Formats: sequence, structure tokens, C-alpha cells
Amino acid sequence: MPPEPVTAGPEPAESRRPAFLMGRRGIHFLSAGLILLLAACCAVPFDWPGIHDAVTLEKQEGFMLELPFSSVVLEPVAGPARAFMLGPAIRREAWSWLAWAVFLGAASEAARLLLRRKSAGIRASNPARRIGTSIMRAGFPPALAALLLLGAAAFPHLPGYRLKALDSDVVLADFHTHTFHSDGWFSPSFDVDWHRMNGFDAVAVTDPHTHAGVPEAIRAADAVQGMTVLSGEERRYPGAGYFIVLGLPEILDTDPLPSITRLAQFVRSKPHTALISCPCIRHVNRIPLSRIFDCGFDAVESYNHGWQPGVRNRAEILDAVGAYQDRPCVASIDWHGKGMGAKCWTAIRIPGLRGIADHGERAKAVIDAVRADGSRPVRPIVIGAPGPASDAAVIFAPFVTAAEYLLGLRPSQLTSWAAWIILFNAVLAVTGAGTDVRRAARQAAAAVCAILAAMLFSNAAIITVHAASAPVPMNSLPTAALFSGAGFMGLLMAWIAAKPKHAANCEQ
Repeated sequence: MPPEPVTAGPEPAESRRPAFLMGRRGIHFLSAGLILLLAACCAVPFDWPGIHDAVTLEKQEGFMLELPFSSVVLEPVAGPARAFMLGPAIRREAWSWLAWAVFLGAASEAARLLLRRKSAGIRASNPARRIGTSIMRAGFPPALAALLLLGAAAFPHLPGYRLKALDSDVVLADFHTHTFHSDGWFSPSFDVDWHRMNGFDAVAVTDPHTHAGVPEAIRAADAVQGMTVLSGEERRYPGAGYFIVLGLPEILDTDPLPSITRLAQFVRSKPHTALISCPCIRHVNRIPLSRIFDCGFDAVESYNHGWQPGVRNRAEILDAVGAYQDRPCVASIDWHGKGMGAKCWTAIRIPGLRGIADHGERAKAVIDAVRADGSRPVRPIVIGAPGPASDAAVIFAPFVTAAEYLLGLRPSQLTSWAAWIILFNAVLAVTGAGTDVRRAARQAAAAVCAILAAMLFSNAAIITVHAASAPVPMNSLPTAALFSGAGFMGLLMAWIAAKPKHAANCEQ
């Protein structure tokens, strides 16, 4: 009896794909397309991040932005994190990133299941495995987005943009920082080193209701040239807001508004002291700004990177600032140790400051410049998106941030991207792993997760070392535990993306 003819089954889905999307040729094709896209974006004349006045939003001359070599080398990792940290409303934008990651993960998995149901493919025999695989695939994008956001917060050791004043008499200062003596992550000496690395000439250590970190910061500044540390303190008054006291060792009581008035009078009666109002931290302000401004402070923190003002809050601040035009405006980072690079500086022109050898005299000169006497120009400088974020910009934050980053690429950043893409292709070619586009994408995702996990683990270890010498590690140890847990999650995600068994399940 003659054998029955063998009929060919349905052609596999992968064989029906175009040839240029399969194998190493597809990977090289996509890599070349990405490099061309980055080159086209780099050629567009788009000034981002620009240098602006934080109050008037006007472009500022006399400054230039530098990007250190160490940041350029790691541009594919550092660049997106730096772009996110330069956003106009990073707290709300972080939730937008997570929401979009959840939506895109669920939508892509729903589309995959729908197409699979319509195709003639073979279904998995185990429903539980099918459900678990779908949950794993849908949850991978939001988990990766959470890792990226935490990774952006774990980048304090890698410098971002550094502002440089073309006038040698201009001093760049930050009047609002925290150390592990309060709710910061790192030591006062690291506070000084971080600001020096990011182009600052003066920094005020302003832990709430304590001066414990000032002596260590001064010793760290004396060990290097060009840094000045200001003795400061953050005063928190329930219902009335936050205030920065510079150069005043004495502490008054913490009653609400009447105490602020007495504090302002006391500060102004002392030489080489200054009082700065912080209206951007609006969630604790229940008293109208006009009443707070009447108390008699020396300057106003018109921009706070940690608490960036919204549209309504900024309008209220500008109205109050307009009524008190003799009060200088400053821009502060409100540095706690998180974030990569600096976004804002306070530029003060103080002729001859760099020639003063005594550290205490330099600190007095900087504090005197903040006093509201109008004799020296004080400018709050901000880079990136200068104004308050609109609701549409926050809702579509991932796409707005990506467009601004791509259009703001510099030739050095393009070179770094191209070098890493070529290196990635070379590794795939040498190891023989680049045989399928989807497999290469999974391996790239695994590599990103592993890099983020290593960053999170290293930052957790550094924070733990700093917390070991902290008198009361209020915020350091919980943060280190959070980063360690996120690092383990990154390793798990890298294992899921790279392990062949899990990859096969995801393809079913």
C-alpha cells in the first residue's frame, strides 16, 4: 500500500515575516536606522536645555552648559535619566511614566492575545501557564519603568549638566540642601563634593532645626579650592511654610506666624545673616503669601527643584514677588541626595570673592549679597523646561521628554549612542546570539535590567556606609533597603528576560 502523501501544515508565522526583519541582518538594519534617527535629531537646531531666568523665563546670556566626559561615556543610560530629572514637574511626571507603562504593557499583551486567537497557531495546553505568561509580559514594562525612575534617583555620583559663568566674578550657589543629619541620604562632606562636581561655588547646609552638619561640610570645603560653605538651617512653621536661615546660630521658638515675624526681625538685626522664604513648598502653606511676605524676609526661593511650582502656585509667587521687587529671588535644588545633576543655580555677582583666602569672610560676603539691599544682582538660573508644566505635558510626559531629549542631542552624545550601538552589535555577532530580532531585544532588556540593578545595589551600599556614621539615620537606611529591594527586582527581571525557558513561554 503506497504511503499517504504528506501535506504541509501552515507556514510558521516567523517564516512569513520579511527577510530583512529576521536574524542578524534585521538587528543591523534597526541599529543603523536608530543611528540615522539620532543623527537627524542632532542636526536640528533646537536649544534644549536652554538657560533661563526662573522668574521671567527669559534666556540668560553670560553662561554656558558643560557636559562632563564621564556623563557622555554612559549617555545611553545617563541621558534618559538626566532628561527625566530636568522635567518641569518630576513628581507628577513620574506617575505619568508609570501609568503609560501599565497601559502600554496591558495593550501590547491584549493585542498579542487577540492576534494569536485569530491565527492558526498552537495554544498552550496549560491555562494557568498561559495566564501567568500574560501577566508576566504585561507587567514587565511598568516594572522596567519603575526601575528606570529609581535608577534616575540613584545617579548622584554621575555628573549631569554643569553651569559655567563666563564672568569670573559670578558665584553659583545653592542655599537649600539636606544631609543625613536630617532627612538627607549622604554626609555633609558628600554634599560639598556633589555641588563642587556640578559647578557650584557655594553651598548652604540647611538641615531642619540643627547645625550639626556644618562643621564637617566646612572641613570638606577647606580641603578643596573654590568652595564656600554657608551655615544654614531650615525652619519649618506649621501652616506658614518653610524658611531658610543663613548665618544665624541661635534658634527661636517654633510658633506660627508671630514667631516668623520675630525671627525676621532678629535675623535682620544681626550682621552677615539672611532669611529666605520658600513658598514653592506649598503643601504646608495655609497662610496667604502676602502675609508671609510682610514678615520681612531678605529673599524668596522662587524656584525649588524638589517642589516645582504649578501654574496656580507660580502665579501667586510672581504676584507676591512683583509687590516686593526689592527682594532678590533665588533658585534652590532642595538637595537630599537623589537625582542626577543640577537643574538650577543662584548666580550672584560678587567682585573679588575668589581672591578672599579666609573661608569665613567668603561666607559672609555671599550671605551679605543675599540681603535685600539691591546693590548686587542675584539671578535664579534654571535649565530645561523653564515654566510650570501644563496638564497636557504631564499627561504625555514620556513622549514630551523623549522628544525634547532627542532634539537636544549634541554631537558628543550622538557619538556615545553610536559607539554603544556598534558595540552591542559586535557582542551579538561574536557570541552568536544575534540570530533573531526578538531574542536580541530580550537580551538588551536583560542587560538594561542588570545595569540598573548594579546601580541600585551600589547606591544602596554607599548610602549604608554613609548611614553608619550618621547620628540618627532617619532616611538613609529605609532608602538603602528600598534600593536593595529594587536591585533584586532588577536581577529577577534580567533573569526572566534572558532565560531561554521563560523566553520560549513568552513566545507561545
